[in-house]
Order: sequence, then structure tokens, then C-alpha cells
Amino acid sequence: MGEDLKVPPGWGDDPLSKFIQDTTENAYATFHNLKDWFNRLKGIHMAFSKAAENMNRTPDYITSFFLFRSHSAFLAGVKLALSGQVPEAYMVLRGSLECALYGLYVARKAAVREVWLRRDESEEAKRKVRREFKVGNLFEVLDTDDHKLREIAGTLYERTIDYGGHPNEQAFFSVMKQQSLGSKINFKSAYMIGNEPAHHLCLKSSAQIGTCVLSIFRLVFRERFDILGISDELEVLKKGL
Repeated sequence: MGEDLKVPPGWGDDPLSKFIQDTTENAYATFHNLKDWFNRLKGIHMAFSKAAENMNRTPDYITSFFLFRSHSAFLAGVKLALSGQVPEAYMVLRGSLECALYGLYVARKAAVREVWLRRDESEEAKRKVRREFKVGNLFEVLDTDDHKLREIAGTLYERTIDYGGHPNEQAFFSVMKQQSLGSKINFKSAYMIGNEPAHHLCLKSSAQIGTCVLSIFRLVFRERFDILGISDELEVLKKGL
């Protein structure tokens, strides 16, 4: 791949393309040094892909839209996690989880589909969506389906908020280092890290959220997941998490 890849002239010569290149090289290091986590995330992506490729003719077609976006957000979060952009990864992984919660909600409450579809028709329509799709309502529906899964999803959701989904202190200090220089104290906030405890937790969280999201979608597409073997794959992917 290295010999075939054509790097555009000037790539890496400016601060933006250099930063993007640095994140790519950090992902290479994660791929090499933390292979077990990479392979776990790869397996989750493959299970997601199998589900996404077999959504044809589903009566829950609107929920399938949420599956596609949830998968895409998961991939974006994993890319950030592999690159060591830890707080930013949690922002996107939260979106993946929310897409799954929305998907289950519209599957179980058919009347709200039109509310969601008409969101941009007026300011009142937007307010109606905000009232209907409160996170508490989403978790209430999940709790009705699977109480244990609701507890897992709730824990992961709160973790994404703590570590990056909102600008909270753990999001800041998990990637910050303190250095004493005589009477002065310097704080260095890293834009990316690698092979550190906060990075390991982010990779683990990515895998946990990926399997949790797939488990939520399985509540809607149980028969499909069973036939395709995704249900069995999920049990393997969740081991040790």
C-alpha cells in the first residue's frame, strides 16, 4: 500500500495536513501496538456491515436509516480512538449510541415517526421533536425491552458525556499533563495520545459501545441478526468487555 499511495505535493508542509498526517501515523502505531483492540473493533465493524448490507425489504425501514448512521458514527469514533484523539472520539461515539436509541424508539412507537420526519417544517415541529425524543424517553423504551441492556447503555452514555460528549473536567484532564518547573506549573493538553490508560479506556469504550449499539438494533431486527449469524458473533465480541 505504501508504494501505491500517491501523497499530493505539499501534503504535510502546512499545519493542518501535518496534523492529519500525525493522527494517521498515530493510528498506525495503535494498529501495531494494540492489535487485540484493533481486531475486536474490526470484528464489530464487520458485524455492523453484515447488518447494514441486509436491510432490504425490512418493514422497519426507518429504523434501518438509524442503523446506517449509527454504523457510520461508530467508524468515525473508532478512527478518532485509533488516532488517540480521545475526548473527540467520545463525542462521536455518543452519537452512535443515540442513533441506536432513536432507532429503537421509532420502531416501538410508530406514531412518532411522522413527528421526526416533519421536524424542519416549523419551529413548533422542532419543539415537538425535542419534547418527544428526550433521552429519558429513549431509555424508558429500551428499559421496557431489555432492562439489563438499558443499564449497560446508560452507563456507556454517561461515560461518553464525562469523557468528551460534554466539555467536562474528565474530558480535559484525561489528556492533560502537569509539569513543575521551579515555582511555575505548566499544563500541557494533548490533542492526541497513544498507548496510555486514557487511550486504552477509549478503545475499550469504543468496543463496548459498538456491541451495545448492535444489541439495541438486534431488539428490532432479531430474526435477521439470528439468521445472519450476527447474534452469535455478538456474544463472542462481547466476551471480556
